[in-house]
Amino acid sequence: MRTNRYRPLTLKLCEWAAIEYLQHKWSRHDTLDFIEKVVGIPRDEMELAVTSDCRTYLVGEAIEGIGLFLYEIATELIENGKEPDDFMEPVTVSKRKDGATGKERDIATLCITHQLLEHLCKVMLEPLFNARILQVQHASIPGRGQVQMKSQIHTYLASGKLDTDVQAKADTVHAYENTKHDLCLMLVKKEAPRAHDAIILLEYLGTLAPGGHLIIGGYLDAWLFNFVASYALRFMIRSGRTRRGKFINDITRVSAYMDDFVILAKTKSGIERCMRATQKYMRETLGLEIVLKVEPTSTQHLVDAAGYQIGKDVVIIRKTIWKRIRRVLLRAYEQLKRTGTLRIKVARKIISYNGYFHQTNSQKLQKEYHTAELMRMARRVVRFHAYLHRKRRKERNNALQISVNRRTGKSSVRSVPGQNACLAHG
Repeated sequence: MRTNRYRPLTLKLCEWAAIEYLQHKWSRHDTLDFIEKVVGIPRDEMELAVTSDCRTYLVGEAIEGIGLFLYEIATELIENGKEPDDFMEPVTVSKRKDGATGKERDIATLCITHQLLEHLCKVMLEPLFNARILQVQHASIPGRGQVQMKSQIHTYLASGKLDTDVQAKADTVHAYENTKHDLCLMLVKKEAPRAHDAIILLEYLGTLAPGGHLIIGGYLDAWLFNFVASYALRFMIRSGRTRRGKFINDITRVSAYMDDFVILAKTKSGIERCMRATQKYMRETLGLEIVLKVEPTSTQHLVDAAGYQIGKDVVIIRKTIWKRIRRVLLRAYEQLKRTGTLRIKVARKIISYNGYFHQTNSQKLQKEYHTAELMRMARRVVRFHAYLHRKRRKERNNALQISVNRRTGKSSVRSVPGQNACLAHG
């Protein structure tokens, strides 16, 4: 049974979008300034509310105020076509280096009102995204990242029931740049024609996008690209031919990390047929170009995907990533022997890279590079700096409390506990 694939605009939905946006952003300077401007809660009182157990009711007031603000500008836009120009700022695009690959990418910076509208549009279209986006798609989807893709491919290869003798990798050429907002809008109208409110919001957001295409840095854009890519993946999964009255699929399995596809099949010719048909389909229907990044080879060679090299019986760290990890480990161990401790930046790097060892068969490397000893020290350093941060935060909260009491005419100064309970609202 096909259920509704959209949510209508309501005040409760706007508050939901506000909570989703504000998660982990309560203490940011631009967020505090925005709350003071839109809701009217003084900056110091709001900061005190989100970093301590004082005035926690202000968090609820901020969510209600931003939800009402979002509901009003969305209603004006949908019913009267009035754009929220007073609260919108132009989208700025700057080139930044990707830390993982070293490539320079055009990254967009969006104002808070723009981001709130994107979160609202995503919440309204979430039933559609959940229905269309496949389980084989990863990246920018909660609960589906590199580790989940690695585990999925490893399961495919280790299964004795699947014909996964040949592998290949495909890539969508300039994925975001070539994915137009008009295409996304056309597909949303096709799948959810009654989602009138969401369609108008999507049309407005499309007018703000530089070049009229998806932009890196937009929250909604990642969901829209995965939504568009699901059409290509469905076509690949269903591609095949009929032989002696029986339909035979060209490929066995496919897994995607945003615009990168890992294809597994029984034969090389099956992958080649699937790629020819998919290239034609994507070019004619989606306006995108897909090319083979790695030619079809045997799965006896490890599959390189999502930062790992994956085989039927083993998972190891990708060589380029291992070079960076090895450099950090060698320098950290030399620093530990020389000074007896680690710098906080180095400690955080070691903790962030530790996941690669847990997710791979790298026990010998752990012994050779003293990762257990380095992890113990890194955790101690991070704990100590967290203690210093809490201490500084407590002192600042006390100062804020004194300032608030003076302004409101109160003489008593309430001591401020350390960590907050109100972030649970996010």
